[in-house]
Amino acid sequence: MNIKGMKKQQTWVAMVIGLCLLAWLPPSWAADAYEIRIGVLAKRGPQKALERWQATARYLSEKIPEHRFRIVPMQFEEAPILVEKELVDLTITNPAIYADLAVRFNVQRIVTLKNRLSSKQNITRFGSVIFTRKYNQNFRRIQDLANARLAAVHDTSLGGWIMALKTFQNHGLNRGDFSNVTFLNNHDPVVEGVLEGRFEAGVVRTGHLEKMVQEGRITLNQLQVIRPLKHEGFPLLVSTRLYPEWPVAKARHTDNRLALKVAMALMALTAEEPAALKAGIAGWSIPENYQSIHELLQDLQLPPYETFNTLSPGRVVHTYWYWMVLILFVVLIQTWLTRRVIKLNRALKSRQQKVQESEMRMRATFEQVASGIVLTHADGRLDRANHAFCAMTGYSAREIRQKNLNDFTDPLQMSQEIPLFEKMRQGALDHFTLQKQLLTKGGASLPVLFSISCVRDEKGDIQQLIGVANDLSSIKKLQQDVRSEQQLKTTILDIAGDGILGIDTQGCHSFVNPAASHILGWSVDELIGQPTHAMWHHHYKDGKPFPEQDCPITSVLTNGQTLRSTNAWLWRKDGSGFAAEYISTAIVEEDEITGAVVVFRAVTETQTQEEPTLMA
Repeated sequence: MNIKGMKKQQTWVAMVIGLCLLAWLPPSWAADAYEIRIGVLAKRGPQKALERWQATARYLSEKIPEHRFRIVPMQFEEAPILVEKELVDLTITNPAIYADLAVRFNVQRIVTLKNRLSSKQNITRFGSVIFTRKYNQNFRRIQDLANARLAAVHDTSLGGWIMALKTFQNHGLNRGDFSNVTFLNNHDPVVEGVLEGRFEAGVVRTGHLEKMVQEGRITLNQLQVIRPLKHEGFPLLVSTRLYPEWPVAKARHTDNRLALKVAMALMALTAEEPAALKAGIAGWSIPENYQSIHELLQDLQLPPYETFNTLSPGRVVHTYWYWMVLILFVVLIQTWLTRRVIKLNRALKSRQQKVQESEMRMRATFEQVASGIVLTHADGRLDRANHAFCAMTGYSAREIRQKNLNDFTDPLQMSQEIPLFEKMRQGALDHFTLQKQLLTKGGASLPVLFSISCVRDEKGDIQQLIGVANDLSSIKKLQQDVRSEQQLKTTILDIAGDGILGIDTQGCHSFVNPAASHILGWSVDELIGQPTHAMWHHHYKDGKPFPEQDCPITSVLTNGQTLRSTNAWLWRKDGSGFAAEYISTAIVEEDEITGAVVVFRAVTETQTQEEPTLMA
C-alpha cells in the first residue's frame, strides 16, 4: 500500500473511532434535547455545505421555535454511520445515498428539492455530465473513453458517478475498461483536473459546470460534453437520463409530527427568501417517486443491492446441472410412457364406436351449435349450412347450396379477404378470422366474427373449407349501451355542484370531479394519487394538527360504515380554511372494501367541533 493509501486508511479509522466515542458520550455531553441535527452531504466540502445550508437551519428554527436546527456536514462515507448511530435527525443527500439509507435504516423522504435555474424556471430532476477538454479529438463518443484516465466525484455520488456508470454500461464499457478511475470527493477538483490535463475526461452532476461559470472560475468554451442530450424542459448540459433531485428525509427515530412540521415549513419556503437564495434553490415540493433510483442501483448492483440478482442462469446451470439432467430424463421417460398408454387405449376401441361417436359429435356441433357453420368446396361453392347460418342469412338449406361464399361478402370488404384466401391456397395459412358484414337475403347486413379453416389432402391441396360465423349485433349494442352509461355517469359527475372525490384503500384520491377541484383550489391532476387527509383535512380550525389516524373521512375504509358531518373544517390549496358538510361512504364489493366516495360542500361556519354521525 502506498503512503497516500495509508494516510487515507488512518483518517478513516480515526473518523470511525471518533464517531463511536461521540455516540457513547453521557447525556450531559450530547446536544440539547430540542436540537435537531440536519446531516447534509458536503459534495463541495464542509465549509461550502455550511455556507449553503446554514440559512435553511435558521429558517426552520424560526418557523418551528420549539426546536433549534443545526447543519452537520457529512462526507460520503459518514452518512450511513451518522444515521445508524442516530447522530442526525434529518438528512439532505443525493438520491443514491438516500436509497441506501432507506433500505438499510428505514429513512423516509418528506420533500424533494426544486433546483433554481432562473426566476422563471425550476427543475426537480438532474443527471450527469461526461466531459473532456475542448478540441480533444480523441473523445467524441462514449466508446472512445476506453482506456482513458477518468475523474469522478465518489462511488456513491449519483450525479458525479453512478448515472454516468449506467450510461457507460449501456455503451459497452465497464469500470475496468478505463485506464484509471480516480474519485476526488468533490466536484470542483474533477473539473480542474480535466482542465489541467491530469485526467482525460470527468464526470460531474448537471448544473455544476454552469455554476463554476457563474462563479467566474471557468468558461464553457474550455470544455466539450461527450454525448450531449436534450430533455424537454431541461436547459442544462447533460449526458444521461434524468432522475429525481435530492430529498430531505427523516431518520427512523425522528418524530413523525416533527417531520410533518418540517415538510410544511420547507414547502412554504419561497424562492425569494434568504434560505432559498443562499442554497441556490427555488424551494421544496412534495416528495418525488424514487423507484427509478432503486432500479438504477439494482441494475448496477450497488449498495444496498450488492447481491441483487447475482444468481445468474449460467450459475444455476453450473451448480445444479446433474439435477436438471435427472429431471429431464424422468420427464422424457414419463412422456414416452404416457404416449404409449394413450396409443394402446385408442387401439382398444372399435372402429364402429369411433364412427358413431364421430357422427354424434358432428351432428351436435353442426346442427345444434348457436354459431352459424357452412361447408364449402375448395372453389367457395357452398355444400351445406346449419340451421343457425340459414337463420342469419335468411336462406333455406336448398337456396344455400346454390350460393358461393363470395355472395355473402360486402364488395367493399372483398379486398380484405382475397389476400387471405390466396395465402391459404399457397399453404401459408390454414385458418384466419376477421370481422365482416354478412349479407343477408333481404339485402341487409349482419355484423359477425367470421372464421375460415381448410381441410387438406395428403398432397396439401384444399379439399374443403369450413366457415364459422358468430353474430356480433348483441355485443355491438351492449358496447354502445356501456359507452352511453359511462358518458352519463361522467356527465353527472362533471355537472354536480357538490365536490365528489373517490378514495382508494390507501386513502389517496382515485377520482375528482370539477366541483371538488374548484372548491379545494387544487387541479384534478394535483389531487389524483395524493393522500386526502394530508391535502385538505390536516388541521382543525384552530390550527391544531388533525392526526390522520383520527380522521373520520378515511375511517370508513376500515369499518365499512357511512359517516356524515355538518360542521367539518376543510383546507384549500392556498392555506385558507372553510366550513363544510360531507358524507363519506365506503365502497364494498363482494364483502370487501375497495374504496370510498366523499361528497362535500361549503356551508355557513358553525362554532361546534367536527363530530361525524354514523348513518344506517
